[in-house]
Amino acid sequence: MAITEIIHPRPISSEMMYENYLQKVDSLMVKDDLSDNNAELLEHLLILIDYYESDNYNIKTDHLTPIDRIKYKLEVKGLKQKDLIGIIGTKGVVSEVLNKKRKLSLAMIRNVSEFLNIPIDKITSDYLLSN
Repeated sequence: MAITEIIHPRPISSEMMYENYLQKVDSLMVKDDLSDNNAELLEHLLILIDYYESDNYNIKTDHLTPIDRIKYKLEVKGLKQKDLIGIIGTKGVVSEVLNKKRKLSLAMIRNVSEFLNIPIDKITSDYLLSN
């Protein structure tokens, strides 16, 4: 996969893919002015790299928010936001939670932990809400 082909980053499944993502991050980091699309791409790549390193190199990813962990697990499992309806709440509540407009409740944390097989301690840390 050429670096320029990374448009919608997928979870990292090989060392070669990991190296390609690292190169793309390097190229994005040297740009003075990131477009909104490139800034979003950079954020996604960094999250995917963090998870890959955590799983393969035993590097701590404690700085990731619970919402980032949930979004990553959804992607890895091939699920969509709508698959959390009933697990977290209504469509609107799911949207608010994943867009950091509403905090996860204890019941939501328990349900998400069980549904996505995420250890509870990885999704209970505090995080800032978006404005």
